[in-house]
Amino acid sequence: MESIYEQTMQRLGYDQLVCDIFVNWENVKDELLVSERKTGSGNGTIHVFLGAADNELRNEFSPYYSAVENGEDPSIHAIKVKHYFLKSNVISMLGYMCQYCFEHHESINEQIQAILPYVTSYNTENGLMVTYSYFKLSTGSNKLRPYFKQFDSDGVFTKVIRKILLPNSAYKISLYKNSNNEYAAFWLIGFDNLTNFEADSSKTHFSNNRIDGQKFDISSIVSSLLSTGLIYSPTLIKRLAYSLMAKPFVILSGLAGSGKTQLALAFAKCLSENIKEQVCTVSIGADWTNREPLLGYPNALNKDEYVKPESGVLQLLMRANEDPDKPYFLILDEMNLSVVERYFADFLSAMESGEKIKLWDGNENEEDENKYVPAEIHLPKNVFIIGTINVDETTYMFSPKVLDRANVIEFKIAADEMEDYLGKKVNINLEQAYSACADMAVDFVTKAKSQVEKDEKNKDVLLSFFKELKEVNAEFGYRTVNEISRYLHFADGELTADSAIDTAILQKFLPKLHGSAKKLKKVLEPMWKLCLNDGITKEIDAEFNATDFKYPESAEKIQRMYKAVVDNGFTSFAEA
Repeated sequence: MESIYEQTMQRLGYDQLVCDIFVNWENVKDELLVSERKTGSGNGTIHVFLGAADNELRNEFSPYYSAVENGEDPSIHAIKVKHYFLKSNVISMLGYMCQYCFEHHESINEQIQAILPYVTSYNTENGLMVTYSYFKLSTGSNKLRPYFKQFDSDGVFTKVIRKILLPNSAYKISLYKNSNNEYAAFWLIGFDNLTNFEADSSKTHFSNNRIDGQKFDISSIVSSLLSTGLIYSPTLIKRLAYSLMAKPFVILSGLAGSGKTQLALAFAKCLSENIKEQVCTVSIGADWTNREPLLGYPNALNKDEYVKPESGVLQLLMRANEDPDKPYFLILDEMNLSVVERYFADFLSAMESGEKIKLWDGNENEEDENKYVPAEIHLPKNVFIIGTINVDETTYMFSPKVLDRANVIEFKIAADEMEDYLGKKVNINLEQAYSACADMAVDFVTKAKSQVEKDEKNKDVLLSFFKELKEVNAEFGYRTVNEISRYLHFADGELTADSAIDTAILQKFLPKLHGSAKKLKKVLEPMWKLCLNDGITKEIDAEFNATDFKYPESAEKIQRMYKAVVDNGFTSFAEA
């Protein structure tokens, strides 16, 4: 990864590395949003102290050091430096700043509203944010001290960077120069214990003075998506990410117009470097009765010709097979307008078997790239499928076979969310999130492909629900246990243990429940009780209070399903 940044600087013309400078939070002398920040020099300027590389800097700028030591004004020979920042790194740290200030009860709403538009609308230079300062010596304390000073007042460092440097953060600044002896600094911002530069592997981190790579960081995804103006809870975005990492097939269900498709598109485009090549959106037709709209078909009149689908799905699979390290997204909009098994059976089978999907027996036309179609094709593990569904008289119910292979995330709008939406002006700009986290995409795919140990901590909880579901022949199998284990593994540390279990129950167990009052009343009541906090006794038709439950999301859904089965004699997870 470090070589990639070196190549970037070389393309910009800065082909000579002067030195790497490792500094920490205390080396930035300035006031910050959080209360722990020390007040700076008092003159309103920003100073970045570079004493950790004093010897290397003295060697590089020896005439400047000598001139100042001989009594000349440090300002006369100060050296202009161009500074580069990786945009996704800045967005990542902005997410951590939000989390830090929330935990420390710091109010930052106004600052965030100012910072987010600046960052997301920033026109990058080769993908980098740019500003300027001077390398300048200070003569205080009878000793020359090296600093970056006089940052542009309207530049990204002044407007954003200085405001997102948190306690325990650390920075690697690589100073370069070009053939004209012009200088540029490339910044990487992360977290560290400031002694051996070992840090949390989930964040940008340093090890043995080398950058280890841009890791997948959920806070960056959350910040990027919310910067578009779309209204989602951070937990909902996290659930989508962890569900896709657990199993690359997610169904978004719920109220029409609640933002299901927009979330799928925003998430996919945020992680895609080449959106046109990596994201394919397909509107399902009500008349689809076979796989042809997705996979195409052999031309019956010409045995050597295969007709590729206009939807672009087959082409997406072919590109994904050739590029296994990057994510590719297939978004199936209104997936249940037709019977899913009729057009999607090959995909459902390939998900579990790992076998190739057979396409045809004709001539593959390998010599002609435009006509080439393989005889069979893998459904690669770097293809992430997101389906959206609505429930009304024009749609079809999903079978247990389909639901068992997916995480089902339900969208609903609370009264306070609608009040918030109605009470403020919202400007939607989806392009602000486009490719914002593309440099985390490889690690996202790597994690999604990784093996995870079966969850042992929650086996009693899973077994309790298994026994109740078995009463109505809706019990889950080994596949569901493995997928829940993966989900809990990825959510660990970002969702609380109870919240992770709660959403796993909601996404994997409850969607399979549908049927009559005679069938379901006897299982909904015991499952409701399993969601209660220890020592709490409450009837299922009592007024709902989230504080009574370990698993409030699941309990609320169970109660809604119970009321529906009492009122109508039938219920299902999907609601119109």
